[in-house]
Amino acid sequence: MARYQLKEHCCFVDAFHHEKKVRKPDSYPFPHVFHQKDKTYVSFNDTAAFIARFIVLGVDTDVIPQILVSEYGASKVPNPAAEVDEVYKMMKGYLTLRKKHRTHTAPGKWPAAAKPKHTGKLRLSFSTNPVGIINLKTPTS
Repeated sequence: MARYQLKEHCCFVDAFHHEKKVRKPDSYPFPHVFHQKDKTYVSFNDTAAFIARFIVLGVDTDVIPQILVSEYGASKVPNPAAEVDEVYKMMKGYLTLRKKHRTHTAPGKWPAAAKPKHTGKLRLSFSTNPVGIINLKTPTS
């Protein structure tokens, strides 16, 4: 029942364009965790990247095997816990234990003084913003 986060100076890189079936940036056509200072990285195939995403997001590692089975099906993933463990071992040098710092409030419950008020009015401005030589009509705040 462990939750992790990336160490300082590390980032998870995976931007996949589903229609064009390509990854950006083109120079790294694979998902990876990169350490910006050490200039080291660990690369993943698509299934490992799927698992790594949840580890990086701080999802409990005991829950990720269930997500894996839900995504790919029980017949395709005979030992999901072993797969999660394998990806964790690949990423181990880039992870640190997640610090629990959130407080829980039951859904729909607000402290009396903190209950947000809504005026029912939204401020939208559709003024013209110049972009180069072309003027585009876009909302501004």
